[in-house]
Amino acid sequence: FNGEKYDDLKFMSVRDIDEKAGLPTATKKESMGICFVGKRKFAEFITQYLPHQPEPGNFIDVDTGEIVGKHNGSAHFTVGQGAKISGASQKWFICKKGRNGTVFVCNSTHHPSLYSNELFVRIDDFNWMVGQLPPPLLEQKSMLALCRTRHLQ
Repeated sequence: FNGEKYDDLKFMSVRDIDEKAGLPTATKKESMGICFVGKRKFAEFITQYLPHQPEPGNFIDVDTGEIVGKHNGSAHFTVGQGAKISGASQKWFICKKGRNGTVFVCNSTHHPSLYSNELFVRIDDFNWMVGQLPPPLLEQKSMLALCRTRHLQ
């Protein structure tokens, strides 16, 4: 894999790369959880590390402004995560966290509120799969990319 060009990556899945490298992750069941938390509930785990108790609040539909549910603390959620809203007839996703425990949700993984026009990161904070920076980033110090905060949750 190390010898492959950056452009070839867009045609390969992570599973393909794992398989080609002979990694055991190539055939493991996909997990959307946080591996170091283990079999505990995330909300209980993260609450142990917060400086204060999470503030309960409402889930608000970002399109209509209507309350679609209640939660026990916005610290338990990340943008892009599936929101488990009791009694909801459709799937909701966290798109923004507001003040006073308000969590805004949208009803699609492709909703415009889940996308952003800009992301600023330090180059050293990324682990580039090909071992080097993509050419546009090397040459222009910036690049256009379509990214999702979380995937398929």
